[in-house]
Amino acid sequence: MMALDEEQVSRFLAAASGNRLHVLFHLAVVTGMRQGELLGLKWSDISLDKGHINVRRQVQRQTGEGFVFSEPKTRSGRRKIGIGPYTIDMLRHQKLLQDGLRVKAKDAWQEDDLVFTSTVGTPLDQRNVLRDFQSVLQVAGLPKIRFHDLRHTAASLLLNNGQGVVAVSKLLGHSNPSVTVNIYAHVYNETMDEVARTMDRLVSPIPISLPENKPAETLTKPEGAKLHQIALVFQA
Repeated sequence: MMALDEEQVSRFLAAASGNRLHVLFHLAVVTGMRQGELLGLKWSDISLDKGHINVRRQVQRQTGEGFVFSEPKTRSGRRKIGIGPYTIDMLRHQKLLQDGLRVKAKDAWQEDDLVFTSTVGTPLDQRNVLRDFQSVLQVAGLPKIRFHDLRHTAASLLLNNGQGVVAVSKLLGHSNPSVTVNIYAHVYNETMDEVARTMDRLVSPIPISLPENKPAETLTKPEGAKLHQIALVFQA
């Protein structure tokens, strides 16, 4: 498993801007969707007005059968993913690009409501997607990784930037947050280190000055009660 860091993601998306599949690559990074889910995504699954995507299916090319659509394997795989204004604009741009392909293809166009298609409306071949993906990596000067590593990139970026494991687990469609923790234990451990440093900073003793000639053991009852309350908070 490999994941791009923030600087590498910026380079990757900048290099992808000149590629015909740049919206596909962008969506892979910001949603963590699997390749099959992205290639099986239909416009009817997307609400641009409300800003969300419903993951309902995936598509795979199977030997002897061609492209096969299937539902997610688990209940958690059927999920709703929120998308931001910039991603919404990217999808609107994709719609315009696709309208141009439809006009150019004329009668050869095969309408299946897919968001990402070949030049004639059919599902994209995974091998062609991989070829474009590797080409973008090369232009960006990045190491050769798998397309699936964009999913790991999305998860790592979110966890490293303070998003909770439960939220990331739901985004990825994992059956349980423990699955997310097991897969991204290295990122989770780094996050826990930051949590430890934060807690140290929050509870570090703050120097206080007592009134002159008033030792700590002679604190009045209200002051002593306050210290006792603080102690109870830390015990909780």
